[in-house]
Formats: sequence, C-alpha cells, structure tokens
Amino acid sequence: MSTNPEAGPHRVQVGQLYSPTRTSWPETPHLRLSPASCDLALFLNEPSEEEARDVSTAAASFAWVDGGLVSLLCFKFGSMSWMDAPFEPWQVAEAERGVPLGEPRQYLLLQVTLVDAATGIVRAMRVVPWPPPFAEAVRETLRRQLAEPGDHGAAARTVAAMYQSSTEQLAEQTTVRCDVPQLSLTSPEPGDAAPGQAGTSEA
Repeated sequence: MSTNPEAGPHRVQVGQLYSPTRTSWPETPHLRLSPASCDLALFLNEPSEEEARDVSTAAASFAWVDGGLVSLLCFKFGSMSWMDAPFEPWQVAEAERGVPLGEPRQYLLLQVTLVDAATGIVRAMRVVPWPPPFAEAVRETLRRQLAEPGDHGAAARTVAAMYQSSTEQLAEQTTVRCDVPQLSLTSPEPGDAAPGQAGTSEA
C-alpha cells in the first residue's frame, strides 16, 4: 500500500511543481487525512484540458468504504471514470497521525490537486466541501481505526479483497456517499454554506 506523497498541495499553485524535488510520480491517487490536512492528489500522465476542467469545476461524487483496518475513498469528477485511494491511518507519520479536526455539524474541506505524473506540474486545484454526515462518517472510521493496533499486512489483504470488485461497484455498495454540485465560478450567493475555490492551467 502506497504512502502519501511528500508535498502538500496547499504549498503550490497551478503551473508549479507539486514538489520542488520531483518531476515525475507514479500514476496513483494519494489521500492524506490528518488533523492539519485533508488532501487528495491525482497523478495522471498528461491529463487533458477536459480532465483539468472536470477536476476543477465539474460535479463530483464521493463514496467512503470502511474496510475495518483500512478504508477506500472512491471518487468521480465530471465525465471521468471512478477512481479510488486506500487510506490506512497507521501509515501516516506519527507526528501527523490523527482525525481531521471539526465538529459533527461542520463541513470538511477536501483539497484536490491534479498533477501531471509525467512532469510533476500541477494542472488543476479545487477545494471540495464534504457535507457534515459524510465528513463525520470519515472521522468516526478513523477514530475507531486509531483506537486499535495497526496491522499493515491485514490492511493490505483487505484492500486486495476490495479490489475483487470495481471501484464503481464499491461506490454503489456503500451507503456513505455524497455528491457535490458543479462549482460556479461566479460570486456565491449570501447564505451559501461551504464555498469552494478552483483553478486550472492554461495550455
């Protein structure tokens, strides 16, 4: 099971290297959940302008699969296919390990970053608001997992068993789901609960 990448998307901008020390990445999504951050990095080889727009502004869907020792975040942006990222809290460095901060009725903001895996350049960024029921389900899973001893071998076997089904099938089977509407680039109306922000690269 892969660990989270070394750079945090909040440190970079569209058009910059995701990490100043790397110009290529494995084509694998990475999820980072900690008290200080909630980040999803998508590493795709030569992402198209349409994919950059989808990640930046299109409607998005998320599904959280609680696998016991390990979880799977399934996600879809616009016309893109379903993708997923496993997360095992015991794989996070001890100094960063913990549950994302927030109260049960609060949104949890997910920073999404699209990176060209072949160059390391950030192509799009967006902040996605997870609604309170979804956010609290994620927090509750992590609280339970961190209260029990970690078992990397068992977690890896669990992920392998999950992958006997497609990501879309896993997303359909879980009840912990949320949909985020297309992001409007106009000014939010008064009373909007959780505005996001986005950016795309200019080819």
